[in-house]
Amino acid sequence: QFEQAISSLKTVGAKEAANAAWMAFVSYKQLAEKTPRFTSAAIDVLQTIKREFPGHEYAKNADYHIARLQRDSGSPEEAIRNLASIRPGDPNYLTSRYDLCVLLHQQWSEAETAGAKKAALAQLQRAADEYLRAAGARGDAERQLRVMLLVVAGALGSDPPHAPLARQYVERAESLSDRVPVTSSALADYHYRALQLARIEKDEEASLRHAQWLAEHGRGSAYELSALIEVSRDLEKRLDGASESERENLHEEAYAVYTRLVERLGGSASSQRNVRVALSRLAEYAYATGRHEEAARRLAPLLETDPKNKDYLRRSGLANFQSGNFEAALANWRTLAHGLARGSEDWFEAKYYQIASLAETDADQARLALENLKLFYPDFGASPWREKFELLAQQL
Repeated sequence: QFEQAISSLKTVGAKEAANAAWMAFVSYKQLAEKTPRFTSAAIDVLQTIKREFPGHEYAKNADYHIARLQRDSGSPEEAIRNLASIRPGDPNYLTSRYDLCVLLHQQWSEAETAGAKKAALAQLQRAADEYLRAAGARGDAERQLRVMLLVVAGALGSDPPHAPLARQYVERAESLSDRVPVTSSALADYHYRALQLARIEKDEEASLRHAQWLAEHGRGSAYELSALIEVSRDLEKRLDGASESERENLHEEAYAVYTRLVERLGGSASSQRNVRVALSRLAEYAYATGRHEEAARRLAPLLETDPKNKDYLRRSGLANFQSGNFEAALANWRTLAHGLARGSEDWFEAKYYQIASLAETDADQARLALENLKLFYPDFGASPWREKFELLAQQL
């Protein structure tokens, strides 16, 4: 009952669903003390907790309990033999077949040689087919889906990946997907495995379709990050060929996606390159959508990591200027101007914003700076900076 409650409780909140999952594990663990075949069910629930609630305290303890269960259950080979010996007609037959598939997948994942993995995958495929035949069309759709995906995981995890085998079971899984609640972790597993396969087959349309489902329905799951990366790549492609009118909506979409991507990546800008790239993109789309203060805030940790970076300084200077934080803008543009070739177009831009920022905080100093600039560059450089400086001089 606890296991069945997980999907429904996810609509209420992750805390309640995680508690149900943990109680399902506790129940199976107690059963396993007298009936070892329930060990695989307990491990399966712990794996669900790791996938569905990766940030929860229960997930942090899952590996420990999995190791304890595996140790206490004795030889996996013996457990597999015991489960395989249960014949049709036994009331526990279907459950034992499911548990057998879980253990065979575990055996596959622990195999160390290519030959051992190949043999384990073949054994898993046979057991999966036996379970699916026994379950029939009216069987538990969620468990049937999980069994199919165990085979897909093995096929995709082979070296090299066995794409035709994965395709066969992904297509079978698709026919079951509409019978599984949208909150079920099995459905998220299906879309993730289908996404992996689509990437291997270079099917961009299918990759995006499954990634978009995971991005929409997989918040907080272990698959959310992979989905957001796929969706962000698609947005970048669409922006490259978009008209000016289309770009406004795409910028809003990109801002929303990169906000979630930065949250999921976590970490500091100094620790990982992908965090820096995501922060930079988020700052770009925050600025493009008029969120200038946020753009400056997102660029701040990047500047801490690389304080002389010309791109970060310029963008931070623009964002601070547009948001009215003129002291911060002044510091950005002053630093940038010192590092640029005097008289270059970029240098004139930096000098303009430096003096324009100063004009907002100390008009007298701004007039003096503008007069000094005019001594060396009487025409204030080329357009458009000449006109901008002349207008600034009139305002001062």
